[in-house]
Amino acid sequence: MKRSLLFAALFMALAEGCTSSAGSCAASSGTLSYCVEITGGNANADNTRSLCTGASGTYSSGACATANRVGRCNATTTTGGTSLTTVTSVYSPATAEQGMALCTLLMGTWTPN
Repeated sequence: MKRSLLFAALFMALAEGCTSSAGSCAASSGTLSYCVEITGGNANADNTRSLCTGASGTYSSGACATANRVGRCNATTTTGGTSLTTVTSVYSPATAEQGMALCTLLMGTWTPN
């Protein structure tokens, strides 16, 4: 769980420096499988792809999958008047409780699937 929290927080922080959709990045840590989508701000596919592969994730130009998703976390950060939104989907075998814990640390809003 620590690795996944670090990855998600790092993804949010680095993506802030990155115009609409930047694709998605799927990764896992232990029993926690997740996928992060970034929109808004200066997010772009090149930065997302680079960050994703650097964190041993799998980049996609599309949205995160919905199959086996237990829920998702929407988190928005605003810097200098520019907002960046990340949607982190969490997949089974992770539990909704694990997803909610991750979402709390990301200061987001949890939505069960």
